[in-house]
Amino acid sequence: MKQQALMRFDPRDCTVGPRPSDANQWRKHHGQEAWFWNPWTGDVREGIAVGRDPFGLDIVAPGDTEEPKRYTEEPKRYTEEPKRYTEEPKRYTEEEASHIEGCEKPIIGQEAICPDGIGRVADFGDGVANSHWIRVDTYLRNRGCHWDHTDVELIPIHR
Repeated sequence: MKQQALMRFDPRDCTVGPRPSDANQWRKHHGQEAWFWNPWTGDVREGIAVGRDPFGLDIVAPGDTEEPKRYTEEPKRYTEEPKRYTEEPKRYTEEEASHIEGCEKPIIGQEAICPDGIGRVADFGDGVANSHWIRVDTYLRNRGCHWDHTDVELIPIHR
């Protein structure tokens, strides 16, 4: 990697006349910024090239005689089997839940955040046969889904 020729384009956004226009000085001045463009030709770099060489160290500049270093090692692959959780989640009785900080009984019409979005509590089950669920009617898509109480965040009512 020599890259002694002056750059004609900014490697971030391809504007003409980057400051500084020497590649090594540009890296020193701008720090860890990805090179999305070839600063000598103005060509856009492929995503995989940017991913493997984000700072443009492998780009061949005009007048360079040496070949750039090539990545030869394969990317690391995750080979372990993912952990499977088979334990049933703990269900709290109403008495136990009253002692847990932040655990509160929902109020019909109270705003809540669920995995589908934000909406209002339409119904809930409070402990019959260890069933703690909350139905939230969301504002967008007008969905009414039952969620486990741990998946719903109740928005406090300001009085």
